[in-house]
Amino acid sequence: MSEVTVTVCVECLRACCWQGEFMCDKARTADITEKTIKELSELNLENPEYWKKDIDMKLRLRAERC
Repeated sequence: MSEVTVTVCVECLRACCWQGEFMCDKARTADITEKTIKELSELNLENPEYWKKDIDMKLRLRAERC
């Protein structure tokens, strides 16, 4: 089973940036990437509540497709 991933800004590795709440200086041109909860926990760059928002959004989108 694959680990749950969170979408983050490739430049600052924060979900809050990708979500447009607290954007880094390179956010406008930055790409996105997926990081596991474990990776993000080890980095300790932001409050995990931002990860929950991303995961909840993905679950809602998945439910709408069914």
